[in-house]
Amino acid sequence: MVDWVQKIGYVLPLSYGGDALSAIMVKGQGVDDIKLDLGILLLFVVIFTILNIVGLKKYRKV
Repeated sequence: MVDWVQKIGYVLPLSYGGDALSAIMVKGQGVDDIKLDLGILLLFVVIFTILNIVGLKKYRKV
């Protein structure tokens, strides 16, 4: 791939999920080996949850 496309891939959660899945299925690694990928995916979950709460606050009637 082109360099700029590869650099964009580092900020997308799909690349970390794909790396973790291929490490488990193809390489036979365990959870200890993919802790970094899982941690980054968890960070994405937290960030997107916070953005969802902040972004949809004006639409909630609570």
